[in-house]
This record gives sequence, C-alpha cells and structure tokens, in this order.
Amino acid sequence: YGTTYYWDWSLNHPINFSDSLQRNYLGNKFRITNGIKYTTLPDSIGYIYVGSFESSISSDNVSIMLLRLAENKGIIIDIRNNGGGMLTAAEALAEHFVTEKTRCGYIQHKTGKGHDDFSAPEPLYLEPKGVIWGKPVILLTNRGVYSSANHFVMLMKPLPQITVIGDKTG
Repeated sequence: YGTTYYWDWSLNHPINFSDSLQRNYLGNKFRITNGIKYTTLPDSIGYIYVGSFESSISSDNVSIMLLRLAENKGIIIDIRNNGGGMLTAAEALAEHFVTEKTRCGYIQHKTGKGHDDFSAPEPLYLEPKGVIWGKPVILLTNRGVYSSANHFVMLMKPLPQITVIGDKTG
C-alpha cells in the first residue's frame, strides 16, 4: 500500500488545471454520458471532460455524444487529473477515433520478481466502433493523468487528427 505512488511527481510541479475555468466552460449547459461531461464552446468547438475511466463506457453513448457534437469544427478532450480506472473504458472511447484497425502501441506483462522480468511486447490495436470522429482533436493532459488515462493517451497519440497538449502524464 502506498509504495507505488511518487508524490513529488505532481506535488513539486504546477497542477496545470483550473476547476474554476472548467466550471466556466461547462457552466450549467452540459450533458453527461457514462460520467463524461460535454458541451459546445464558442466558435463551434466541442469540449469533453473525462474525469475518470472507473466506469464502463458504452459505444452507443459515445456515438450519441459525438453525433451531438458533429456540427463542431473540432473537439477538446480534457483528461487532466484523470487518475485512471479500467483499460477497457479508455479503449472504448478511443475506438471512436480510428477509421480502420490501427496499431496504437504495445503492452508487456510482468512475469516475475526480477527488474527485467517481462513478457515479449504484444501489439495493441484499436478497431473502429460506432460513430467515428475524424475532425481535429486536442487532448489535454497533466501530471495527474495515470493508469488507464495514460493508456488512453498512448492509444490516441499516433492518430493523425490528435494533438496532445499539456504536461507530462504520470
């Protein structure tokens, strides 16, 4: 317990997140689906805040959200301070940003107690699901992004319409 968290990683750096600014953007005119808050900002930019991947994410709900944001020129996906949750939830959201089966990274599993005891790298693929978003996406990160949220960044980063902006992730 408590041995895997390096507190100085985030405590000795700016938080790069303002909940006051976020409240200003979201106001009281936002929708929620699967815990994801979203709205349209001025200048036809969609804003999506994913504060956690702790709950499952339904492809149908993501499709409805993207359809409601379809008139926008692009979207901002804000995952700052997302401490993670389920890998499957991160993948379920990311599947809506690929048009074909796409290799987005690799995964290795710990196989023993030794420092270098890992399985061979296995490729990770995303396959398109539901409504696909092909317009520009800004993905906002900070040092409060961990676990499956970090996995989400890894999946999204190689996609051509994605620009990752922010601090290093946890």
